[in-house]
Amino acid sequence: MVYTLFFVFLIFGALIAKSRICSKLYLFTTMTFLFIMIGLRDTTVGTDTLGYTKDFARFAHMSFSQVCAYAFSSKEPLYVLISWLPSIFSTNYTAYLLTWALFPSVSLYKVFKADLKDSTDFMIATIVLFLLGLFAFYVAGIRQTAALSIVFAGAQYLKHISWNGFRKLLSDKNIYFFLLTIAIAYMIHNSSVLFVLAIACLLFKVRWWYLIMVIALFFLGQYVKIDQIVSISSFLFEDRFASYGTTYESSQNASAFIMQFLLFLICFIVRGRLIKRDVYNNFLFNMLFLGLVFQSLSGTMAEMARISFYFSMFAMILVPRSIKEYTGNIKIFVYVGFTIASLYYLFFITSSNLPEYNSILEIL
Repeated sequence: MVYTLFFVFLIFGALIAKSRICSKLYLFTTMTFLFIMIGLRDTTVGTDTLGYTKDFARFAHMSFSQVCAYAFSSKEPLYVLISWLPSIFSTNYTAYLLTWALFPSVSLYKVFKADLKDSTDFMIATIVLFLLGLFAFYVAGIRQTAALSIVFAGAQYLKHISWNGFRKLLSDKNIYFFLLTIAIAYMIHNSSVLFVLAIACLLFKVRWWYLIMVIALFFLGQYVKIDQIVSISSFLFEDRFASYGTTYESSQNASAFIMQFLLFLICFIVRGRLIKRDVYNNFLFNMLFLGLVFQSLSGTMAEMARISFYFSMFAMILVPRSIKEYTGNIKIFVYVGFTIASLYYLFFITSSNLPEYNSILEIL
């Protein structure tokens, strides 16, 4: 029921909110709705929510000095410190979940507001959020959700960087602000260190053969075993990966790759117009491509699907921008067709992108 209400609001709100002020209000309301859904879930929603709330129960009984000592002995100290903060006001786990729900909702609000134009863009971006399986991940994982949110917002600094050689890069303060956001995210979930690869996405131009490579990647990931990547993953992430809804069944991994590919294709068709309008779109294309690279490896090692989120999430920006580049009746057809096909996929085909939802309000 909650999903039906959300998407009814999402679609009809986009149709009604035409002015700039109304569009901003629509975006704020949409992100508030997401914040409530993520923060007011009960412990049955998401594979690891119960485990995280047990973390909070343990931290809540520590003194400030004890939690500091524990935090700085762990690999991810900010996770411990931020998790303890809600206990100052309440030991109820909902306070903990609401605290962490701020990360994705605020990050999405800030980036959508900065990079997208109107309510239609906000609607498409939010639908892409669900198509990628990010919402299902947001109500399951907490640490990596926060890390994803921080680097998603931190990538804004890369918009102001133009590649003119390493010397110019090193003298640009934006690169240091960007690296700072990665460092902060790293102290919550160490997988975020891989987002350093985003810098490389500034260097390469989108080529026509990207499409061929994307198709080849799918078959590569199905049949090639890459032991070095497995070793690197084990070193970085140890054994903390659990089942996160959209990422662990091989059939689901294939579906995720196909979905990312289709989103990439929508953008690729109008790549010339996109890049001519804004060179930053070239960076976004490369991010989507990297996301497909990691997703293609999920058939070999399922953890790669979670790493893919760091790059595929930029489809939330590029897809709305791409649809705007279609002209005339084709644009209307793409908008309507994309929305209807997405809703059909989410409600009738997949069972993982809209996980069974129970709110703490229902229990009360």
